[in-house]
Amino acid sequence: MRVSVQEPAPVPAGRTISFCKVCGGYTPHEWREGDGIVAKLCVTCFERDLLELLDRD
Repeated sequence: MRVSVQEPAPVPAGRTISFCKVCGGYTPHEWREGDGIVAKLCVTCFERDLLELLDRD
């Protein structure tokens, strides 16, 4: 019996796949740095929150 396995999409440079507690799944994460702070952000959550902020009046 042969089972096909789908290859994951390539992750852009500077990103990793990690578990996000907010999304509840494995999503791309990106390291952000600024003013002495380094943070690992879920790209999916970051984009969703950014779009929500832009839609506000």
